[in-house]
Amino acid sequence: MKYDYDLVVIGAGSGGLVVTSGSASLGAKVMLIENKKMGSSSKRCKRCWSFWT
Repeated sequence: MKYDYDLVVIGAGSGGLVVTSGSASLGAKVMLIENKKMGSSSKRCKRCWSFWT
């Protein structure tokens, strides 16, 4: 069986963004699933959010 992604993260909250950006920066192919607007108000997440923009 062949997979298109190394990691699938459900939820773009503070934890989801940290895991997704960290894994992608290490070269993993990552899928992020979120059904609402992405982003957070915490300072830590704003650093991770800059990864996506």
